[in-house]
Amino acid sequence: MSTVAKNTRSTTINLAVSSAGPFSLGVRLFDTDAVLVYVNGVLRSDWALTYAFANGYDDAASITFNNAVTAPATIIIDISLVPSRAADLINGDRNLVARINNEMGRVWSTLAELRRDARRALRSFTDQEPSLNLDGASIAAAQGYATAAAASAAAAAASAAAA
Repeated sequence: MSTVAKNTRSTTINLAVSSAGPFSLGVRLFDTDAVLVYVNGVLRSDWALTYAFANGYDDAASITFNNAVTAPATIIIDISLVPSRAADLINGDRNLVARINNEMGRVWSTLAELRRDARRALRSFTDQEPSLNLDGASIAAAQGYATAAAASAAAAAASAAAA
Protein backbone atom coordinates (compact mmCIF):
# COMPACT_ATOMS: atom_id res chain seq x y z
CA MET A 1 0.00 0.00 0.00
CA SER A 2 1.24 3.47 -0.77
CA THR A 3 0.48 6.04 1.90
CA VAL A 4 1.71 9.63 1.89
CA ALA A 5 2.38 11.67 5.01
CA LYS A 6 0.72 15.07 5.50
CA ASN A 7 3.71 17.22 4.63
CA THR A 8 4.92 19.56 1.92
CA ARG A 9 7.63 17.20 0.60
CA SER A 10 10.22 19.59 1.96
CA THR A 11 12.58 18.94 4.85
CA THR A 12 14.37 21.62 6.88
CA ILE A 13 17.44 20.64 8.88
CA ASN A 14 18.93 23.12 11.35
CA LEU A 15 22.54 22.01 11.55
CA ALA A 16 24.18 22.70 14.93
CA VAL A 17 27.34 20.62 14.38
CA SER A 18 29.32 20.57 11.11
CA SER A 19 28.54 17.39 9.19
CA ALA A 20 28.44 15.89 5.68
CA GLY A 21 25.49 13.69 6.59
CA PRO A 22 23.78 11.48 5.73
CA PHE A 23 20.62 13.53 6.03
CA SER A 24 17.25 11.82 5.63
CA LEU A 25 14.94 13.25 2.98
CA GLY A 26 12.11 12.80 5.46
CA VAL A 27 9.59 12.16 2.67
CA ARG A 28 8.77 9.41 0.20
CA LEU A 29 11.03 9.46 -2.84
CA PHE A 30 9.44 8.19 -6.04
CA ASP A 31 11.56 6.85 -8.90
CA THR A 32 11.26 10.04 -10.98
CA ASP A 33 11.62 12.74 -8.31
CA ALA A 34 13.94 15.69 -8.64
CA VAL A 35 15.77 16.63 -5.44
CA LEU A 36 16.90 20.21 -4.78
CA VAL A 37 19.16 20.99 -1.82
CA TYR A 38 19.71 24.49 -0.42
CA VAL A 39 22.24 25.42 2.27
CA ASN A 40 21.56 28.81 3.84
CA GLY A 41 19.40 29.69 0.83
CA VAL A 42 22.02 28.74 -1.79
CA LEU A 43 21.30 25.89 -4.22
CA ARG A 44 23.96 23.19 -3.88
CA SER A 45 24.91 20.28 -6.12
CA ASP A 46 27.89 18.82 -4.21
CA TRP A 47 25.97 15.94 -2.65
CA ALA A 48 25.02 12.34 -3.45
CA LEU A 49 21.61 10.70 -3.16
CA THR A 50 21.32 7.25 -1.59
CA TYR A 51 18.15 5.26 -2.30
CA ALA A 52 16.77 1.77 -2.88
CA PHE A 53 13.47 1.72 -4.77
CA ALA A 54 10.95 -0.98 -3.95
CA ASN A 55 7.61 -0.88 -5.80
CA GLY A 56 8.58 2.49 -7.29
CA TYR A 57 9.40 4.38 -4.08
CA ASP A 58 11.78 4.63 -1.13
CA ASP A 59 10.87 5.94 2.33
CA ALA A 60 14.46 5.93 3.66
CA ALA A 61 16.40 7.88 1.01
CA SER A 62 19.12 10.27 2.17
CA ILE A 63 21.70 12.73 0.89
CA THR A 64 25.37 13.04 1.82
CA PHE A 65 27.48 16.11 1.00
CA ASN A 66 30.94 15.65 -0.54
CA ASN A 67 32.40 17.84 2.25
CA ALA A 68 31.07 18.70 5.69
CA VAL A 69 28.60 21.59 5.83
CA THR A 70 29.87 24.16 8.33
CA ALA A 71 27.52 24.77 11.25
CA PRO A 72 25.42 26.67 12.01
CA ALA A 73 23.51 26.16 8.78
CA THR A 74 20.00 25.58 7.53
CA ILE A 75 19.61 22.81 4.97
CA ILE A 76 16.39 22.67 2.98
CA ILE A 77 15.68 19.59 0.88
CA ASP A 78 12.85 20.00 -1.63
CA ILE A 79 11.44 17.05 -3.52
CA SER A 80 9.65 17.61 -6.82
CA LEU A 81 7.83 14.74 -8.47
CA VAL A 82 8.12 14.48 -12.21
CA PRO A 83 4.68 13.07 -13.12
CA SER A 84 4.88 9.87 -15.11
CA ARG A 85 3.19 6.55 -15.56
CA ALA A 86 5.00 3.54 -16.99
CA ALA A 87 1.85 1.72 -18.08
CA ASP A 88 -1.91 2.07 -18.00
CA LEU A 89 -3.87 0.39 -15.22
CA ILE A 90 -5.52 -2.72 -16.62
CA ASN A 91 -8.89 -4.01 -15.39
CA GLY A 92 -8.46 -7.55 -14.08
CA ASP A 93 -4.82 -7.05 -13.08
CA ARG A 94 -4.09 -9.09 -9.92
CA ASN A 95 -2.03 -6.19 -8.55
CA LEU A 96 -4.51 -3.47 -9.52
CA VAL A 97 -5.16 -2.28 -5.95
CA ALA A 98 -1.43 -1.99 -5.21
CA ARG A 99 -0.87 -0.11 -8.48
CA ILE A 100 -3.76 2.28 -7.76
CA ASN A 101 -2.46 2.90 -4.22
CA ASN A 102 0.98 3.73 -5.62
CA GLU A 103 -0.55 5.98 -8.28
CA MET A 104 -2.62 7.83 -5.66
CA GLY A 105 0.54 8.33 -3.59
CA ARG A 106 2.07 10.07 -6.59
CA VAL A 107 -1.02 12.24 -7.13
CA TRP A 108 -1.19 13.34 -3.48
CA SER A 109 2.54 14.03 -3.44
CA THR A 110 2.18 16.26 -6.49
CA LEU A 111 -0.68 18.16 -4.84
CA ALA A 112 1.40 18.66 -1.67
CA GLU A 113 4.25 20.07 -3.76
CA LEU A 114 1.91 22.45 -5.59
CA ARG A 115 0.61 23.76 -2.27
CA ARG A 116 4.16 24.18 -0.96
CA ASP A 117 5.34 26.03 -4.06
CA ALA A 118 2.24 28.25 -4.25
CA ARG A 119 2.76 29.36 -0.63
CA ARG A 120 6.38 30.25 -1.34
CA ALA A 121 5.78 31.95 -4.66
CA LEU A 122 6.58 35.56 -5.30
CA ARG A 123 3.95 36.87 -7.65
CA SER A 124 5.75 37.60 -10.91
CA PHE A 125 5.64 36.80 -14.62
CA THR A 126 9.08 35.16 -14.65
CA ASP A 127 10.16 31.93 -12.94
CA GLN A 128 12.35 32.44 -9.86
CA GLU A 129 14.41 30.06 -7.76
CA PRO A 130 13.49 30.56 -4.07
CA SER A 131 16.97 31.81 -3.14
CA LEU A 132 17.80 34.04 -6.11
CA ASN A 133 17.16 37.73 -6.71
CA LEU A 134 15.26 38.32 -3.47
CA ASP A 135 15.17 41.94 -2.43
CA GLY A 136 14.30 42.08 1.26
CA ALA A 137 13.29 45.75 1.11
CA SER A 138 10.82 45.10 -1.72
CA ILE A 139 9.31 42.15 0.11
CA ALA A 140 8.92 44.19 3.31
CA ALA A 141 7.35 47.04 1.32
CA ALA A 142 4.91 44.63 -0.34
CA GLN A 143 3.92 43.26 3.06
CA GLY A 144 3.35 46.83 4.26
CA TYR A 145 1.18 47.60 1.22
CA ALA A 146 -0.87 44.46 1.86
CA THR A 147 -1.38 45.43 5.51
CA ALA A 148 -2.41 48.97 4.53
CA ALA A 149 -4.81 47.64 1.88
CA ALA A 150 -6.38 45.24 4.38
CA ALA A 151 -6.83 48.07 6.91
CA SER A 152 -8.35 50.29 4.23
CA ALA A 153 -10.77 47.54 3.18
CA ALA A 154 -11.77 46.95 6.81
CA ALA A 155 -12.39 50.68 7.31
CA ALA A 156 -14.49 50.81 4.12
CA ALA A 157 -16.51 47.81 5.27
CA ALA A 158 -17.08 49.38 8.69
CA SER A 159 -18.13 52.65 7.04
CA ALA A 160 -20.53 50.83 4.72
CA ALA A 161 -21.99 48.92 7.66
CA ALA A 162 -22.46 52.15 9.63
CA ALA A 163 -24.16 53.82 6.67
